[in-house]
Amino acid sequence: MDDTRTAASDDPKPTPNSKTGLLIGDDPEVKAALLTILGPEGWTLEQSGNLDDALALAKSRQFGLIVTSRETSGKEDVEFLRRIRRVKPHTRMIILTDDSTPGDVIASMREHAFGYLSKGFSIETLAETVRTVLQTPTWDDGIEIMSATPNL
Repeated sequence: MDDTRTAASDDPKPTPNSKTGLLIGDDPEVKAALLTILGPEGWTLEQSGNLDDALALAKSRQFGLIVTSRETSGKEDVEFLRRIRRVKPHTRMIILTDDSTPGDVIASMREHAFGYLSKGFSIETLAETVRTVLQTPTWDDGIEIMSATPNL
């Protein structure tokens, strides 16, 4: 993959120039979909094997989008998002998971995940979510949860 990076600015918000995505895990179907969508828009895609490696990468670089692995749980991904937000508060992240609870979904909204796709999602749904990311500068506010229970 192309290892060229744009210069990092002092502003932690993703800019139109931060066109590098990070995929966590090794899911060929998700990777192919992301490359198909991001490539024509001038984005590059990097991969990380696990959440700890991804956190280290995210601390040192600016990613315009981070997509988690279906193999991690929603709970792990939300905790990962919390950890990322401490160092990169404007990170746009899409959570993919095959292990989810209603409480995880609520927690992801509280942490301002850009998208949350659970088991059974289609690649078309992922593609639509990514296209929305490409059109949205940041996802820092807009949803405030006043009250919610995980017992749906």
